[in-house]
Amino acid sequence: MRGSVARTILTATTGIALGALALSGCSSTSKDASAPQESTATSCPTAEAGASAQDTASYRMVVSASDPETMVTQDEADAQGLTEGELIMGDPMDMGSSGEAKANGHVEVAICDLATGKTVTGADVMMEVVTDGDAHPMMVMEMRGLDEPATESHYGNNTVVPAAPYRMRVTLDGESAEFAMPGAK
Repeated sequence: MRGSVARTILTATTGIALGALALSGCSSTSKDASAPQESTATSCPTAEAGASAQDTASYRMVVSASDPETMVTQDEADAQGLTEGELIMGDPMDMGSSGEAKANGHVEVAICDLATGKTVTGADVMMEVVTDGDAHPMMVMEMRGLDEPATESHYGNNTVVPAAPYRMRVTLDGESAEFAMPGAK
């Protein structure tokens, strides 16, 4: 997120800072949407203000959470003159919450290949909210901030975030990382 490296949202009721991702130096280009792709960037993202990073054997995953985001297609952004929010880079049919109840948060992950330092795009990423040992999958789509260059992307969605602290499990190609997350306000 060049220019706006991190979006930090402070929630007055909980005093918990919910951060965003630092994606500088981690751009992407997509060729075949059916297979994971890598960018031409040479460094992986690092965690900033409220975000958490973990490495698996092959990937660096940087997770952050915020209040729900406006999520739109390029046509919707153009028609409404939007400059902020999330631009859906794939199929918009999974837009919005996970369908359970009204989404109260937005969780996203930036992923890069550790061997190359390049952003992974076009991947089949699985994200699960883990509470009391139960895993609840969320719908995941590839997106980028409307205020970010077209070369930067991440995965996530608006979802129902538990009130109590929880864990977010992210899996790509059989490699998983779990992140401790604060509960919603």
